[in-house]
Amino acid sequence: MREPGAARPMSSDSVLDGGVVLRTPSLTLRGFRLSDASRILALSREATLAQRIPDQVYANEREAAEVLRYLVAQYPLADPRSGPYVLAACMAGSGDLVGHVGFSAAGDEVEIGYAIGMAHQNRGLATQC
Repeated sequence: MREPGAARPMSSDSVLDGGVVLRTPSLTLRGFRLSDASRILALSREATLAQRIPDQVYANEREAAEVLRYLVAQYPLADPRSGPYVLAACMAGSGDLVGHVGFSAAGDEVEIGYAIGMAHQNRGLATQC
């Protein structure tokens, strides 16, 4: 039995409570799943992303999964001033994970950041995040 207030165990496909999804013409923004770890690892190692956000380059799939666990644990708070709120950016037609968009504290304001994999850059996707 869990202690009151203890985190719920997550399955490999745990997502945002209520399954909240945002859709644009080209993208689906959804909560991360632990099963996204291998794709997030691959994205973190792409040259342009590694250069722009070096603190998000993961050593292995286990480290990527740990980061995803932390990000998914932030969803119930839904307040980027308290912790990062990061969603997976997936292609609308195929569901392929191609990047992420996040909201985080920047002083008294909230900053919006995004990363799109190299194969999907220069297609206007960032304007839909």
